[in-house]
Amino acid sequence: MIGGKMSGMSQNPGNLIGIIAAVIAAYLIFTVFFSPAPPIIEVVECSISPDTINVNSQAILTIKIRNHDEEQGHPFEVEFRSHNLVAFYLGEKQLQKDGDVWHFNDVLNPSAELTQPIIVRADLETGTKRLTRLISVRIYSNGEKLADKELELAVER
Repeated sequence: MIGGKMSGMSQNPGNLIGIIAAVIAAYLIFTVFFSPAPPIIEVVECSISPDTINVNSQAILTIKIRNHDEEQGHPFEVEFRSHNLVAFYLGEKQLQKDGDVWHFNDVLNPSAELTQPIIVRADLETGTKRLTRLISVRIYSNGEKLADKELELAVER
């Protein structure tokens, strides 16, 4: 009450409900039309396990990618960079290497999800007991960089 009289909002609760409904509607319209769409190709995971290995063992670098396109498949490429004593394998076969960059290419089918294990083996220089190697992973699809991740792998004798 203001000056002994009820304010306009208090007299007509429909006005307040209408304002609240308009605000909620505006919020919903804004979130539906202006929210970014999920990427067509999504990198769900990029990790290495274990993160410490002996020179005679291996780690698994896991890449998990999802295609949100229901109509068509999309090619993707993964690039790996690391020290020259670190090597990357698909099963027992070494990945293609161009200079200091290792490559893995594939096509992700429509609405598919792929979990790709890449075997990582590493060695140490003579006399070195333990060293941590940095592994750079870059993932591309249709010329667009989807992910850029730095992983660490400790190697010991």
